[in-house]
Amino acid sequence: VAGPGSQVTVALKLVNPNVFPTAMLLQRSERELKQLERVTSTSIARIIAHGRQGDQLWIASELVPGGRTLAAEVAAAPLDVQRATEVMLAVGKALADAAAVGVIHRDLSPKNVLLTGGGVKLINFSIPVPATERVQGVPAFVAPEVVEGKPVDQRSNIYSLGAVWYF
Repeated sequence: VAGPGSQVTVALKLVNPNVFPTAMLLQRSERELKQLERVTSTSIARIIAHGRQGDQLWIASELVPGGRTLAAEVAAAPLDVQRATEVMLAVGKALADAAAVGVIHRDLSPKNVLLTGGGVKLINFSIPVPATERVQGVPAFVAPEVVEGKPVDQRSNIYSLGAVWYF
């Protein structure tokens, strides 16, 4: 992506239109992506731009070179307590920064936490996740209200943060 006098390498995500079963879900995602474009958290992979090409949503976000998911990192070797604490504090800060603009992650799980040499990046905000049966998200990490089909808020993120910490 090139702007006046600058050039940025991005990760470009093309979201399958089938991910949005309703127009309302697509509109919510677009609204949240616009809100996230204002967030400059060091622990969130920055949303640079988004839009639609026909029915397909595209998202240009900060490229996180060398990022490895928390899931892959823990599968290779458990994190020591100090590193786990650093990671969880960074994820908590990212969630708080997103909350400041009114955005809930909705799919906080180890697959959406990238560890890099320079820190932690939370990814995949505002993209609906496929439902497994009636639960959206990774079942081991979703809050009870999600399972019950009730509205979610920042408390849902706090529940998921605790589940990721336990992981």
